[in-house]
Amino acid sequence: MKLHNLKDRRKRGYTTWGCMWNQGECGKNQSYVLKNQDGTQAAMQSRITAYWPDGSVKWTAHSACADQLTDEIQVLTADGNTQNISRSLIISKGTEGMLIKTEALSFYVPYKSSFLFEDLTVRGETRVSSATPVLLLEEPFTKDEMIGRLQKQYQGFVEEVALEEEGPLQAVIKYTGVHISKDGDRKLPFIIRLHVGMGSERLHFTHTFLYDGDENRDFLKGIGLEFSIPVKGSIYNRHVRFEGDFGTVHEALAELLTWRPRVPEAVYSSQMAGKQLILQGNDREIVDKVMEDMPFWDEYDFCQDSPSHFRLKKKMKEEGVCYLDCLHGRRAGGAAALGGENGSMGFAIRDFWQTYPSGYTFRSLTGEEAKATVWLYSPAAEAMDFRHYASRGYNQVYYEGYDYKGGGPLWNCVHQRIFCSVL
Repeated sequence: MKLHNLKDRRKRGYTTWGCMWNQGECGKNQSYVLKNQDGTQAAMQSRITAYWPDGSVKWTAHSACADQLTDEIQVLTADGNTQNISRSLIISKGTEGMLIKTEALSFYVPYKSSFLFEDLTVRGETRVSSATPVLLLEEPFTKDEMIGRLQKQYQGFVEEVALEEEGPLQAVIKYTGVHISKDGDRKLPFIIRLHVGMGSERLHFTHTFLYDGDENRDFLKGIGLEFSIPVKGSIYNRHVRFEGDFGTVHEALAELLTWRPRVPEAVYSSQMAGKQLILQGNDREIVDKVMEDMPFWDEYDFCQDSPSHFRLKKKMKEEGVCYLDCLHGRRAGGAAALGGENGSMGFAIRDFWQTYPSGYTFRSLTGEEAKATVWLYSPAAEAMDFRHYASRGYNQVYYEGYDYKGGGPLWNCVHQRIFCSVL
């Protein structure tokens, strides 16, 4: 079977596709090989996804690193000359959890926990302490003729972990759980799938939540994943970056463009180029003096709040201070990154502006451990109202809804994809 890369799509990271086979062509133990346009073979992981009535293979799924593929590839049945995969993804299963290890990274997955994983190390350096699902709901209340809404926080709890796919090149971990508040209230069950590939420093999440709330009481204010990220080094060597509609926005938490005393232009230019500053002599003395009397930006919030508008704002760590607007635009590309002297973490949400209100909140950036929340629904936007716009349906006139359903909402589930990688 021949396949080709879609036009204007960049090949990067692990990708999975399907192949269909004629009835009787492939048996259960059939092997497959991947060939590029130039005739070379690329490593490929295969599994069966469907059978014909006679027991022969109907559909197969295949995974490979897109970096190693040409624009056109061919999947063939193997005659015994399949490529040997010398390196392999290792999964060590224990009684309380399992350790995932590749040549690039490793992390621990507890079977029942508030965390999806713990202790993500990349090339021996700890990059993420933990990752957990988060949820915010708004609940209406009325008191003394005053009408308002309360914001209630929930934290995800993983009740079951399963390996949906386990092979030498890629593993897919399925998490099943629910969001729980401090008072024990359980809302919006979730299914999260984590894809990890051999040799890749990128993790790929598919997040699905099931709406089981009361549409008259539970309004979705925010849902996503929160990552705890160790950040090391001087404040002026800590940076954030967000992809807007005309390039990226880059800031240091302490920008060395000062009035008095003036930091040398070469130092500021190097900082804005993203280079790690190793200061000595007079440069060091000037910067040390400047750092005694300048603001440090501790939190950034980036939100695509409509299909035609996004905004970026920031604030200091102090209590009782406001946000400052940094940027407004139309349709953001949707990638973001933060980091310090120990490296950076990058994030991306698929179809960012189309799936508004998507966004990111980076906070505690000036401390030893930053919090990066990837919002599939950003709390910076108005809460999602699950109610119907009327008390009945109008299906006869406007082909809308069903008679037996009436005016109720038809919500079932929502899913979105998140990517994070080490920079």
